[in-house]
Amino acid sequence: MSVRNAIITPVDLLNKYAVLGDMHLLLSHLIPLYQEEAAGYDQEYEGPFDEKIEGDPLLTKREQYTRFYARCKEFKVLDNGLFENGVAEDTIALILKAQKVGADAIVAPDVLRDGVATYESSAKFASALKYSNFGANVMGVPQGNSVSDYVACYTKMVQDPNIHMIGLSILGCVDAFKEFTGTDSIHLNRVFAVNYLLSTGVFDHSKWHHLLGLGDHPGEVGYYQHVRAIRSNDSSSPIIHGMRDILYTEDGILEQGKVEAKMDFFGDYELSDHHDATVLHNIAILHKLAKGATYAAQP
Repeated sequence: MSVRNAIITPVDLLNKYAVLGDMHLLLSHLIPLYQEEAAGYDQEYEGPFDEKIEGDPLLTKREQYTRFYARCKEFKVLDNGLFENGVAEDTIALILKAQKVGADAIVAPDVLRDGVATYESSAKFASALKYSNFGANVMGVPQGNSVSDYVACYTKMVQDPNIHMIGLSILGCVDAFKEFTGTDSIHLNRVFAVNYLLSTGVFDHSKWHHLLGLGDHPGEVGYYQHVRAIRSNDSSSPIIHGMRDILYTEDGILEQGKVEAKMDFFGDYELSDHHDATVLHNIAILHKLAKGATYAAQP
């Protein structure tokens, strides 16, 4: 059993580290969208749009980010911006950005802690994408404010033929399952969620499942060797921790705990040879665990 890795990377380091992944997860808020690119959607989508400002350093880096991923041939998933912004991007904006970079799949808009609204939003998005004739897959991300709410949302998504992939979110799994686990731990709640879905016979083995983010324990990626439908993950952790001289153990454990810091995608980075080696070590451990070379014991 082999799990694909997407390495979330600052713009300056895309050619150094993102290329080491088996696939890519693209962040929608980093991809600019200009008014002229919405031709044909004018009466449905009125913005917001980015303004072309020559010499704007942030816009320049966003354009660099977009060009890099437009050239990539590996499987590409466009995320919807919920994690970064608290709300998902507009359906048409997501479709237009997916077209710019040639995304193979798009994360449908979800709503934190609301399973009913999330499924309705995802189904509406899937319908709009189908109507657009842009041939990307749809990744639905179950949400819920309780286990029953989450399971109901998950069940509707796996039964919907227009939703092709399932994203297991670090936010959604914690929100729904902490009532059972009694902890806010990301990996403990997601491992519990997967095992709960399996034990209750709800888990759908026919659809591609993706781990959206690796949180407090990167070794989690090695826990699912027995679940063939869990096929991929994305993470910024190897780089965030490597930049701070924090090495993964052979089992993907962060012995000093998780660094509570978000990635600065626009930072000017020039890593020392030592820190570069630490990042590369972390990526290698992640690949080893994902490929099943080491089986990490579940907690």
